[in-house]
Amino acid sequence: MKVDVKLAGNSYSGVPAVLIPLKSGGKARFCEVSDTTAQASDVTKGKKFYDADGNYTEETNTGSGGTATEPVPYKVTVQQSEHQTIAAVFTPKVISSVASLERSGSTSQSLVSEANVTLGYAYNIKTTGDKGWIGGKASISGTLRNGLICGDVVITAAAATKLSTDYDVPAGYTPVYLYQNKLYIDQSLESPLTSKSQIASGSCLYVIDVLHDATSLHQLLTPSNDNREGVGCNEICVDLSNVTKNNITNLGSAFLGNSNLESADMSGFGDIAAIYSLFAYCTSLKCVYFDTLSNIGSETINTYHTFSTCSNLEYLILDNASVDFVVESADDDERGIPDETKVLVPRAALNAYKTNSHWSAAADRILALEDFDIVRKDGTVTVTPKAV
Repeated sequence: MKVDVKLAGNSYSGVPAVLIPLKSGGKARFCEVSDTTAQASDVTKGKKFYDADGNYTEETNTGSGGTATEPVPYKVTVQQSEHQTIAAVFTPKVISSVASLERSGSTSQSLVSEANVTLGYAYNIKTTGDKGWIGGKASISGTLRNGLICGDVVITAAAATKLSTDYDVPAGYTPVYLYQNKLYIDQSLESPLTSKSQIASGSCLYVIDVLHDATSLHQLLTPSNDNREGVGCNEICVDLSNVTKNNITNLGSAFLGNSNLESADMSGFGDIAAIYSLFAYCTSLKCVYFDTLSNIGSETINTYHTFSTCSNLEYLILDNASVDFVVESADDDERGIPDETKVLVPRAALNAYKTNSHWSAAADRILALEDFDIVRKDGTVTVTPKAV
């Protein structure tokens, strides 16, 4: 700043700097810097400055405090291709950790230069084939660290495959193939479903029955042997209309651990011996439709976690005038149905269900299905009470 100075008996006002000859030649500039307000933490890394006391000071700013630096954006290029659409969702995640800092006493301590974190982006990529096409497998290339985007990336997908005209796959659905009681994600049956990462979260699946001879759908969409939340594939809906169900007797754990499944059309099944954990931990499930499915003739009726862990289940539809399907006891915490679930049955069968020993504990929640609009389409089920 400008100051008033006195040199060799002479006074000078508003002097910004003084140039003094050096013994070795040249001149040095001296300035008054007491009005400096910057601190070391404010100065960009790699720069130096004089503080208010005239000290030649090195910066300490690492980008976690003080003067903000503009983040460098990551460029994501999505290369779309014919007959399919690639969609991606990105979620910021902390890459580097912050070391714990221990301090004692009452001395002030600036932490601005001692902690630095870096953000990356987790990603979820989904390819959806046009009607009559199978979307290709998506891939990502570029700057990745521990599975997170840390720089520019390019997202592509293998070419879409045209489906056989024998199948009428709903638009937006991904076909999977049922062969010898197992699911495959490719028409060539070379890639069995062994990991939930093989099916994009939020997908709608259409199951194509290759030989129409299945006897079991055990763990159909649960590639894990664990009985807990989050272990299953996270599809929103599954269309089983192409599956021949006459000989299927095991539905155990078929949808276990799916947190995205919203409804399920289980029409057309017959006598089922195993149905335990069918919808275990399907926490988004709101509606299930049964018609001819029957377990009443099973040697042992086991409905452990069939519905009990479906915390948002609103409607269980039993579209059968005969009481052919039962839970062990409707009010059992692990083998019954959630407290708020309504059971919809034909009006003519209301009394039969309400007085059945397996269902009687939920008698006040057993209602006539004719009082509701029930729409079944492509594996999904929606229920709306009719206007009074």
